[in-house]
Amino acid sequence: MRTFSLIGVNCVMIMALISLVTSQLIAPARALNIYIPDLASTDQLRPFHLSGGKGVQFAMDKDKQPQRVLYGELDDIKTNSHGVKLLMTDAMGVDRHISIFSSLARQVEELMYRLQDPNKETFVLAPTNEVMQKLTRKPWEDAIEVEETNQIEEEKRAAANIKKFVLSHVVYSAGFAKAGEKKSSASGVNELWYEENTEGNKIVYAEKSNREAFVKKTQGTGNGQLWTVDNVLN
Repeated sequence: MRTFSLIGVNCVMIMALISLVTSQLIAPARALNIYIPDLASTDQLRPFHLSGGKGVQFAMDKDKQPQRVLYGELDDIKTNSHGVKLLMTDAMGVDRHISIFSSLARQVEELMYRLQDPNKETFVLAPTNEVMQKLTRKPWEDAIEVEETNQIEEEKRAAANIKKFVLSHVVYSAGFAKAGEKKSSASGVNELWYEENTEGNKIVYAEKSNREAFVKKTQGTGNGQLWTVDNVLN
């Protein structure tokens, strides 16, 4: 009996040690209340979606960790004579081709509140998953190498980087009224505008970052526009 008891104790100790080592490896990669999606696979990504209540709720990500998520209500939609128009949160939440960007956008509370507000129009230029997966520097990473700091500071910096990246693809208005019209991004970093080529395709330009993106898809919603693009703009 004593032998079996010792084996049981040893197993418990080994499992505890494995758990401790695993948590130490994972912790630096995950910021507090920040969901960092797996850019290699989008199958298990969960963009924001509608639920029965309004306000801040918690959902579980693919690693069974709680995420702070903003939800709208089923009544938070606009209607007109042509039927129902979804909100921006709905449109971004169901489009699996932009699920990585949508997962990052969910971390920016001020944007999420706006996207689910039927009385505020927002224009979003969402890079595709393919574009996001090819990034050499991830949206939460620093542009230049910084000195090693404690985890709280790293978490704050990662959150700030994600916010800047996301808002560089957002305009706090209905969007462009015509080609050539410039709009400031919500991050305040870039001036954005679009032109049409000879084939009638839209190309978006970002002035300061000197980037351009081909528009693959456009979608109007009850409170804004969602354009899917083939490049990042920040």
